Amino acid sequence: MTIPTTAPGHPGQLLAEGDAAYRKVAWRLVPLLFLCYIVAYLDRVNVGFAKLQMLADLQLSETVYGLGAGIFFLGYFLFEVPSNLILHRFGAPQQHWHFAYCSGDPAARDARKN
Repeated sequence: MTIPTTAPGHPGQLLAEGDAAYRKVAWRLVPLLFLCYIVAYLDRVNVGFAKLQMLADLQLSETVYGLGAGIFFLGYFLFEVPSNLILHRFGAPQQHWHFAYCSGDPAARDARKN
């Protein structure tokens, strides 16, 4: 059962309560999902750009590059489920802090080394 409510700014227009909830969720999630889509697209494009330089610089064949890209994907595939189980067990704030530290510490050490 939905209870009709008036839409903000439109006192004559009635909306179902569920419609208002869907609209609120959409306005919050769609920009985030769009940003995630752009980042994923850039990640895929960067792998392609890296291939252009890497094949020439490292003298790799197409087969070796394909094997490396497959191993890269396999790592994503194998660690996705354990990562989600850890996220469920310890919670998002703890996991985000741990991820930030584990990725930031090697980057900082590498920057200091160079």
